Amino acid sequence: MHAPLASIGFHRALRFFTAAAIGAALFAPAAYAGGGSVDAAGNLSLQFHFKFVPTAADIARVEDQIQRASRMLCDATEGRFRISNARLSAGGSSEPAGDIWYFAPGTLSRSGSSGGPVHNDGNRIGLAYDQVRADIVAHELGHLVLGLGDQYDEQRRFGGACGIGPSFDAGATDEQNHTIMQQSSYQQCRTGGGVFTGQPCYDDAGCNAGETCPLSPLMSELSVAANFDLLRGDAVLPANTCPAPRPGDRLDVRGPLTTAGSPVTAFDATSFDTAKATAAGVKMVELVDSLGALTTPGEGSSLTISIFAEHTGAQAWTLHFGIDDGRVTGGTAGDLRILREIDVTFTAAGELATVEGVAITDPAFVNPTVDVTNLADGAADASLEVRFDTAGGDRFFEGTGALNAWDWIWPSQITAGGVQQLGACDQTTACEKKWNTVTNRWEASAVTVGYLGAGLTPLSDWEVLVGNMATWYALAWVPPAGLPVAASPAACVDAGNVNFDEAVTGADLVTLIIDRSLSMNEDRDNFGDVRTRLDWAKAGARVFADLQAGAGTKVGFISFASTPVTELDLRPIEADATATATDHGLTAFKDSIDALESAGLTAIGDTLSAARAQLNAAGAADPTLQKAVFLLTDGEQTTGTDDPQVVAEAMRNEDIQIFAVPLGNLADTSSSPASPTRPAAPCSRARTGWSCRRSTQSSTRASAARSRCCHAPSPRWPARDLPLPPP
Repeated sequence: MHAPLASIGFHRALRFFTAAAIGAALFAPAAYAGGGSVDAAGNLSLQFHFKFVPTAADIARVEDQIQRASRMLCDATEGRFRISNARLSAGGSSEPAGDIWYFAPGTLSRSGSSGGPVHNDGNRIGLAYDQVRADIVAHELGHLVLGLGDQYDEQRRFGGACGIGPSFDAGATDEQNHTIMQQSSYQQCRTGGGVFTGQPCYDDAGCNAGETCPLSPLMSELSVAANFDLLRGDAVLPANTCPAPRPGDRLDVRGPLTTAGSPVTAFDATSFDTAKATAAGVKMVELVDSLGALTTPGEGSSLTISIFAEHTGAQAWTLHFGIDDGRVTGGTAGDLRILREIDVTFTAAGELATVEGVAITDPAFVNPTVDVTNLADGAADASLEVRFDTAGGDRFFEGTGALNAWDWIWPSQITAGGVQQLGACDQTTACEKKWNTVTNRWEASAVTVGYLGAGLTPLSDWEVLVGNMATWYALAWVPPAGLPVAASPAACVDAGNVNFDEAVTGADLVTLIIDRSLSMNEDRDNFGDVRTRLDWAKAGARVFADLQAGAGTKVGFISFASTPVTELDLRPIEADATATATDHGLTAFKDSIDALESAGLTAIGDTLSAARAQLNAAGAADPTLQKAVFLLTDGEQTTGTDDPQVVAEAMRNEDIQIFAVPLGNLADTSSSPASPTRPAAPCSRARTGWSCRRSTQSSTRASAARSRCCHAPSPRWPARDLPLPPP
């Protein structure tokens, strides 16, 4: 018998779904809608919404990835589902209707889905724009449309002490045995000889000459009872008992240092900022202390050890190991405390030669240690043996290739005697069935863990799918006989033929608005990536500038706190080499963003009025010009004379689109189905399809851009981190 998903109890909602509170405040939509439709033939109608100002290239890329995702979804469901109609929208007034939200570049580090069914109001997917690849879209549709759970490997689930394993373990995957819910691979370039290179791609243009960008391998099936999560906990531990905490005691240093762009520069350990600025590279690793109190990275028993690499001379480096001084008794939070410095040298060939002046081949050589003592949380002192890996592709060596500063010695990690550190897991129900004493890992998948926690027998994707299709969409499905068929079904040949309805107006005039009030100086933890709200805003604005460079759109820039300040007037953004006196040079534009400092109160209404005036003045001579505002703020008005809602309504009446990106607590507030942040909406619509204005196959705009109904609510599947390389 199929167990209803509501009984599994996955009640962790996505933080960013309450981000719509800002949009709701500015635009006051009649209903918090969303909700696509599925017809009797398995045709999906969905709305994809941009929460930022898209370019023609953005629209073309998204459409191409939707077509690819439709083919993957069709294959995974053995030809029974496809995306038939896709409406693309942008701007605050159409935001509530979006089933998939594309967040502004740089403002969301983690994508996720609320879960299904797709037609229920408020159910939707949130995607960071740099995670719009087809394999990611298909996976998230697995949550929203099919109601399936994550099955990837995450030994520190949501940063806590309890973990999950994959449904298909290493070496057990092939084109029949895998699931799109695990994402065992990703969309990447392939050579003419059929070898996948590991380079993520959107299309062939993102690959080297002679290479292509096919659909992702290992992203075309769903699990069945015969192959679902075969390796789980081994039940050796007593019933309802989790493994004991296991603090770190060994730091393995691996990966490259590089001389490229790394002049010999004195290291300044005055603060974290000076250390990062003067180090050739930085690597942060997590240490779990003896208490094992883990909730999220950087808190409780989770300590961040920073490794700063200083280039001191020819083949000579010093590694500085530091910690936040606030983690030590009597220390000051935010200050840098250096725990140890270790000198290393390399041979002319780049191989490790000496550590602390002793040749690593010397029989007297002993690995150095980094001691972490007098911890403020009362944990026992830790002594980390520092081991330098000198063999294999991820060995510690000196190279000459260019590296990002954060990629240095990238595989380095802290372990407990070579196996993973452990915190104190408090999810003890059936814990012995999740932890495997042989592999020393959490092995039960997230889906299995959910069922075990509810005292139910775990079900595979297809077993869940059959029940959901009947309950949600009145579709009578049966699982495949035996294993899924590796080849794509004949019914999926035309699954990429998606009808697109482009309700997206490209903007000719855009005013970028950044909140620099004092509240923007507060930290925002975006799933472990901690920066100030203003830093997040700057990051998003810089990427926005990159996207607008060369697009021909005139862009202005207003910052605000207690009052608005016009930083830059409306001009096109161009690359530095081609910018003229009538343009904004890209570097100068980004420098003006980086120069902002937080102070004062928050006057959103007055600032929207200033942006409205700037746009209307620039567009007065040509009423056909499309105008938009891109607003980055923490969303709380604390001063000013103009009411944001009144100004926003006036702008809307003048066809000025407003894209509001929340960066404060509104974006970080969690909610659960048991205590929703808004009342459940009635079944306000049951779309059976759209009258689409055109098909992609005949889209001259897309070609040019490329060359240039009521059901019971379901549980919200957890937000998830994508274990993939960046696009």
